[in-house]
Amino acid sequence: MDQLIASTFEGFAEWPWQAAGQALSRERAATAASLALGSLMSSRLLKNVIGAQALSPPDDELVSARVDMVIALIEVQPAPEN
Repeated sequence: MDQLIASTFEGFAEWPWQAAGQALSRERAATAASLALGSLMSSRLLKNVIGAQALSPPDDELVSARVDMVIALIEVQPAPEN
C-alpha cells in the first residue's frame, strides 16, 4: 500500500515539474503534489467515509481551487541556479 501511495505522489509530482519547464525543483513539485493530492484525499474522506457533506465543497470548486493552488506554487518558484 505504501508503494502505491508513494508512486501516485511521485507520478503526480511530475506534472508541475514538467509544466514549469523543469525550472521547478523536484522538492517544490513534490510539495505541490502533496498539497493537491492531500486535499483531494481529505475531501473524499470527509464526504465518503465520515459523511460530512456540508464540509466538502462541490467537486468543480475543489478542482478549480486545487489547480489554482498548484499553479501558484509553480509560478512563485525561482529558477534553480546552475
